[in-house]
This record gives sequence, structure tokens and C-alpha cells, in this order.
Amino acid sequence: MKFVRPKYARRGKLPGSDDLSGYDTGNQTVRIGEDYAHLRGVTDKEKYEDLLATIRHEIGHFLDDQIGEDLGKNTFASYLGRLKGVIQDDIDRTRGDEALFQRLKDGFGLDGEFWEYILDTRVTDFFCAMTGGRLHSFAVKGHGEKYFAERPHRAHVEIFADFFSLYSTKGNDDKIDFLRKLYPDTIAELGKFIKLHGGV
Repeated sequence: MKFVRPKYARRGKLPGSDDLSGYDTGNQTVRIGEDYAHLRGVTDKEKYEDLLATIRHEIGHFLDDQIGEDLGKNTFASYLGRLKGVIQDDIDRTRGDEALFQRLKDGFGLDGEFWEYILDTRVTDFFCAMTGGRLHSFAVKGHGEKYFAERPHRAHVEIFADFFSLYSTKGNDDKIDFLRKLYPDTIAELGKFIKLHGGV
């Protein structure tokens, strides 16, 4: 993984294992689920990459939170200013365009154009967030409708975290290009923002 700015690396905590992976804003802790705490025992390359992607995703939540704090706002950076606006435009477009949703639904279906990504944890939260959880009903990993309905900012932070997971690691250009074809403005803005503020 490329390095984030040292000031952020010093703030974060990796406590080891927990029942589920996640990021706790209260104590700025990235929790690593039980399955992820024993990476040395994983011999399957695909599973290993999947586990690492989840860890990077949670670190993305941490960075999003810390940058927002440094900008003087008590919220995630992805829910601020221009970045929030660009992401929100794509969220509104996706949720308001039934034809686009149908394309995504069909694309993630068996033999669809996006089929190869349906179980890829590096992009599934991104699409669940864009669709307000509707894609989750069709066996896509990620979060469901209730999760996003409870707190609107969750869509922004999941999009940020998935992008960070891809952007901070070599070998993901194909996946970033895949996202860029559907959401060029969001991908461009995320890349600029993380490079400017996160040091990646």
C-alpha cells in the first residue's frame, strides 16, 4: 500500500481482531474481523486480496474521518464541500435513472457486463451506495437499503472508502477505469482530493 501522511498513520489504531471489521469514529479505531486477523494462514491468493481490500477500505473510513476533522468540521471529508456535491450528483443521477439502475442490475447479473465484479469487495460498497442499497438485494456484497436510509452520509463514506482501497494499492487500474466509465466526475474528484489531503 502507498503511504498516507504520517500524521494520519500515527493517529490510527489497529487493535487486532473483533467479530466484524469496521471503523469506530469514537476512538478512531479500525477493527479487523476474526477472518482478517490471520492473513498469514490464508493460502488462496484471491481470498488474501479480498481480506486486504477490506482492511484498506476501513482505513479509508479512518482517513475520511481524519481529513474532515482537520478541515475543522465534525464530519467525514466526503460529506463536505465540492467533494460532497460531486458525489451527491452521481448518487442522485443513479437513484433517479431507472434505466441506469437496470443496467447496473443486469450488469451484475449472471453473464452481465459487470459480472466479474459482483463479489469484489473493492467495488461493491461503491455501487450499493450509489443505488441506496438496492443492488444489495441482487446478491452484490455491501450494504442494504436500511443502512443508507438511516444516515444519508453513509453513501458518501462508503464510496470514499472503496475508492481509497483501490487507489492506495497498485494493480487496480482496471477497476478504477471501470468506475470511471460510469462515474467520471466522482472518480476524478476523489483522486484529486485524496492526493491533495491524504498524501497517497
